[in-house]
Amino acid sequence: MKYLFWNTHKNNDINDVLSELIVENDISMVCLAEYTAQADELINKLSVQKVYIQKYGSCSERIKMFGKTENIQYRTDSDHAIICIINDKDILCCVHLNSKIYSEHEEHREILIEQIIKDIQEVENELKTENTLVVGDFNINPYNSSLINARYFHGIRNSTRERGGYTE
Repeated sequence: MKYLFWNTHKNNDINDVLSELIVENDISMVCLAEYTAQADELINKLSVQKVYIQKYGSCSERIKMFGKTENIQYRTDSDHAIICIINDKDILCCVHLNSKIYSEHEEHREILIEQIIKDIQEVENELKTENTLVVGDFNINPYNSSLINARYFHGIRNSTRERGGYTE
């Protein structure tokens, strides 16, 4: 399964680019932040190319999800994160945190991150898996403590081959 996350930044004319990207890369799951274009138009553009996706329902105004799979269960659905189970075994977390441009409240961001991590861990414990993918627009520097601190996401830069892909 291939995933795409993109902050489309309220670009109403993004559907042509999105449909081309989805088709060329055989994307299965699409998570879009700040998507304001017409979802039906995107779905129709893809169906003309024999790619069939659906828009998943969500309470979030900041994150929209589309995909090919029928089996998706929401566990967290908020303005800042969506956590769902895909095909009863994989966990996907899409994050869109507030930009520092509009909010300087680092403590609020850290509280949100702690809650997201807690929610992910609950689902992982329930499913007895760590097969979790966290994607998103964190709106912070990659070396910010909220991303690399063990208390938060504990993200560490890695330049080795993992699971058939290359990360850097």
